[in-house]
Amino acid sequence: METNSGIYVPKRIYLPEDLRIKSPKDLRKMDGYERLSYYSNIKSYLLEADDIDGLDFRRMVSLVGEMMRSRNYDLKKIRGLDEIREKYHNRPVIFVSNHSNSHDFFTVSEICTKNDIPINIMVGTDCLNFLSNTVFNAGMAIGLDRNDKESCERALYEAAIRLLKGEYVWIFSEATWNLHPTKMMLPIKIGVTLLAMMTRAIIVPVNLEYVRSNKIWKKEKDLYDEVVVTCGTPIEPNYNLCEIDQNNSLYKSLCDLRRKVNDELGIVRNVDDPVYREKYEKHNQLAKHTSTFYYDSPAEEKFCRPDEHGHVSNEHVISQDGKTLVEGYIDKNGGRVYKH
Repeated sequence: METNSGIYVPKRIYLPEDLRIKSPKDLRKMDGYERLSYYSNIKSYLLEADDIDGLDFRRMVSLVGEMMRSRNYDLKKIRGLDEIREKYHNRPVIFVSNHSNSHDFFTVSEICTKNDIPINIMVGTDCLNFLSNTVFNAGMAIGLDRNDKESCERALYEAAIRLLKGEYVWIFSEATWNLHPTKMMLPIKIGVTLLAMMTRAIIVPVNLEYVRSNKIWKKEKDLYDEVVVTCGTPIEPNYNLCEIDQNNSLYKSLCDLRRKVNDELGIVRNVDDPVYREKYEKHNQLAKHTSTFYYDSPAEEKFCRPDEHGHVSNEHVISQDGKTLVEGYIDKNGGRVYKH
C-alpha cells in the first residue's frame, strides 16, 4: 500500500498491455463484440487481484465531520436514494455528481453513513494538506494525483475492485469545482464511463445543490441555507456504443438533472442582475478561502476538460465597467485577476 501525505493511494495494479486503458482513438475503433470482450477480460483480471483492506473509519469520519463542520445548514433532503438501493441492491453502483465546494466529501460521507452505504469516494490528493489527506484516508477515500496519468489509471482499477467486492463508489467527474456563474456542469472526464464498462455497474447521476442564502455573508459557513441531494435516472453501460458517446450522454443527464432541480428550487443565475453578480463573486471568494482549505484557481483550471471548441471556462469576476461577469478569478487578497 502506498501513501501520499497520509492518504491511501491504490497499490500498483498492472494489467497486461492489451488490457490497459485505451486512447479515445482506439476506443472509437472497437465494435460491440470487441468492446464486450475487452471489458470482460479486464473484469476477470481484476476479480483475481488482491486488495489490501485498510482499517475502515468511515462512520467515525462522518461523525467527526458533523461535529467539526464549519457550516450552518442541514442535509434536509435526499431524493430517489431509497428507490435506487431497492432496485439495484445486487448490482455494483457508481454515483457521479457535480462538485462545487469543500463540503462535498463530508456531505457524501454523511449521506452514505446515515444510509449504511459502504462508499468509496474518489479524491484528488494533489491539492490537499496533511490533515485533509489523513481524514480522507480514514474515510476510505481512493486517492489519485490528477497530474499523474498512471495514478489516475490505478485509481480506476482500485475503484473497480471495490465495486466488484460489493461496495459503492462516488466520483466527482468534473475533476475540480464548478465555479461557473451559469453552467450546470463543467465538461466531465471519461473515467466514470470506463469504470462502469469494466464492472457492468449502474451509473447514478446525482445533483448536490447547495441552496445559497439571499444575503451577502462575511463567513463561509453562512453561505448556504440547505443542501438538496437528488438522484437521477440510472444509466446502464452499453457495449454497443462508443465510450465517448456514452460519456457525452452522461454529461447531458447531469446537466438536465441539475437544471430540473434548479427550476424546482427557484434558483436563477442571472448575470445581468447586479445583485447576483455581487453575491456570486463574494460567495466564491468565501468558498475558496477557508481556514482549512485554499482553492487555487489558476492551478485548478488545468484540470478542467475543454469544451467542444477547445476552450476552458470556469470562474468569473465582475468586469471592469461593473456591467457583467467576465473570465477571471479572485485571488487570496480579494483582488480581481482577469483572464484576458
